[in-house]
Amino acid sequence: MAVKKKKVKKPVKKTKSTEISPLAVFSKTQRVVFREGLEGELLLVVLDDLDTYYKIDGAAVEQWQLIDGKRSFDAIVNLMVKKSGCEKEFILKKSEAFFSDLLGSGLVTKRK
Repeated sequence: MAVKKKKVKKPVKKTKSTEISPLAVFSKTQRVVFREGLEGELLLVVLDDLDTYYKIDGAAVEQWQLIDGKRSFDAIVNLMVKKSGCEKEFILKKSEAFFSDLLGSGLVTKRK
């Protein structure tokens, strides 16, 4: 019996990185399960598509852990700035791209 290879993806960009409202609140999609890998990365699977899983690492893992359906996008960015010591504009640009990718991949939902 052959082992079926899984496609490994980073969250894909289905839309261009757009400015996200600072008041937007994100929630992890209920049909997404995730597990921490051996090197601290997270592997995410959308239950509707078991042939594909996503891998996030580095600061993206920290941002994923902050998505709770209560914190605003701005609150997450501010926490990341405080934690990393990086310039807010840098974190904001990277966060907008990451959250756009998450939305485009169906891994999160957004309100506001």
